[in-house]
Amino acid sequence: MRPTRLIPALAAAAALTVPAATAAPALASAASTSCRVEFYDLDAVNVDEADGQDELRLLVDSYLYPNGWVPMRAGDDADPGDFDDVSTTVGTTGLVSFALREVTPPVVSSGTGLGYIYAYGATCATLTPGQTYVFTKRITGTDETYYAYDIKLRMVGL
Repeated sequence: MRPTRLIPALAAAAALTVPAATAAPALASAASTSCRVEFYDLDAVNVDEADGQDELRLLVDSYLYPNGWVPMRAGDDADPGDFDDVSTTVGTTGLVSFALREVTPPVVSSGTGLGYIYAYGATCATLTPGQTYVFTKRITGTDETYYAYDIKLRMVGL
């Protein structure tokens, strides 16, 4: 008679565990309402000046970073700390730009514009809070010489 008592007991135990296993899934993460846009990396492929060295700044939100400049030769790499860890925010519409500028020391001015990279709010709208997206643009042109820079930005959903 034991088997007949065991089967109803197992069925009752299974009934208790089924609702927990089939519970409704958690709500999907909400989309970001804004993003932090951070300068992430800069690689010098070829520099603008004939002397083989550029002195660079970034123009972001009408401010120039860093306070001085970042010297770069072909093959050099600059990281966020080199440009004072510059960042800004963008909503789910609009855009922000990071403009690469070449200055002529010892006068530290706004310099010559080499090119831009844009972060679009529409991209931010696809991110969830905490999610990151890193993208690269090659900025090229000719001033004193042909130049090429690979610049990266990172967007973080807020």
